[in-house]
Amino acid sequence: MEFYAQIDYQNKIIPMYDSDHEVLRKVKKNTPLKFTVVKERYYEFHKKVMALFNLGFENQDNINSFDNYRKIVTMKAGFFTTEVTDRGTVYFADSISYANMDQDKFEELFSRLLDVVAKQLDTEPKEIREQVYSFM
Repeated sequence: MEFYAQIDYQNKIIPMYDSDHEVLRKVKKNTPLKFTVVKERYYEFHKKVMALFNLGFENQDNINSFDNYRKIVTMKAGFFTTEVTDRGTVYFADSISYANMDQDKFEELFSRLLDVVAKQLDTEPKEIREQVYSFM
């Protein structure tokens, strides 16, 4: 059973959608439940990160593929893994998918990406942040 909820000001678990209320209605009262708390990523924040990638990509001339640009900037921001092979070390950009990165790590990624793109465009992160908001 899976449902979305939030914690209110009295520390009560409140289902977020009608479907979540329905899930909980099916559980008998006083039934012990085990919860695993996963902080859900915000879709709007994901759009902001993609807008930052787009802004950086559209204002550079070195990389022709958006996907390659996204991977390179992600690695420059420090989000990558390595694998040692017989030909040397290979670098892989971390996945920014919902399944692979929680909201806290995603916010850290955005902050570091902001610095990378600002440096690339030779401007202040504050200016880039303002452009991202207008880009969305």
